[in-house]
Amino acid sequence: MSFAKIDKEILSGLTEKPMSIYEISRRTGRAWKTVRDHLRRLKELGKVECINQGADKLWRLSYGGLGTLEEYQIIGVDLRNITLNRVDAKELFYYNKAEGKFRMPLIEEWGMIFSLYLFEALRSVLAKRFGPKNAESILFAVGREHALYGIKKFSNMLGPAKRSLAENLFEHGVNLEEAKGLFKSVFESQGWFKVVDIQIGRNIVIKLKNTFESIAYSGLYPCSFLEGFLVGLIEVLFHEKIVNHQESSCVSQGKDYCEFHIEMENDINNKFNPSRKSKLASTPTGDTLFTPNQKPS
Repeated sequence: MSFAKIDKEILSGLTEKPMSIYEISRRTGRAWKTVRDHLRRLKELGKVECINQGADKLWRLSYGGLGTLEEYQIIGVDLRNITLNRVDAKELFYYNKAEGKFRMPLIEEWGMIFSLYLFEALRSVLAKRFGPKNAESILFAVGREHALYGIKKFSNMLGPAKRSLAENLFEHGVNLEEAKGLFKSVFESQGWFKVVDIQIGRNIVIKLKNTFESIAYSGLYPCSFLEGFLVGLIEVLFHEKIVNHQESSCVSQGKDYCEFHIEMENDINNKFNPSRKSKLASTPTGDTLFTPNQKPS
């Protein structure tokens, strides 16, 4: 079930009467923490409001709260909050007992936790079946495909698919410097790695430490999945052809961090201005992002 549908469940119940979080939880069968997080977002969207009735705190529909809520509105609120440093991305993850899964913010899907040994086992089996070089190629391809799916979905929820993610982010007030912070917040919160540095130009340089692949492989093998993921991310971010890529430094080489170089056909500094002033910075509320009744153009 999509997160927009859960919001509609809550709104539907509130059309009957104001209710507490726990009443809504019992009605919908959702965990109270899930209900709480959705109510917070619905409040930011202007759909609901909290009132004191005696000793109780009740939630009710705001004026116009019967309007349709779509996932792009949820994305807009989360993007604004992370970019303005109102929340860390990890605060947007929560466990939904009804589904038995974790919410993955910005792409609005369910995720799950698994042991890093699963990745070590995956690489080990691939290497035994197809050889070490082919194993690395397969892991790279899987990582790239994962990025092309997830990052494209995020970009398409922000704006037209024909535009790059950078263009869609710019359209909603997020420049490239802020996009670096968004990247850091989201993936560090998921335990993928710690960001050391990101340099943007024709040659993108990304330095990471404590990557999950290095930990899963005990520092014995390169981070091929991550290399593929970063290549896919850059492809979606700029809609530019990648002409070369490599993990130039890795924990598997005795380094204390992993460094990835991704070279594009064109210098994106001629296409995007990394220092472009953010529209978000000009408005303390971030009103340049989605409003409750606005669809992306």
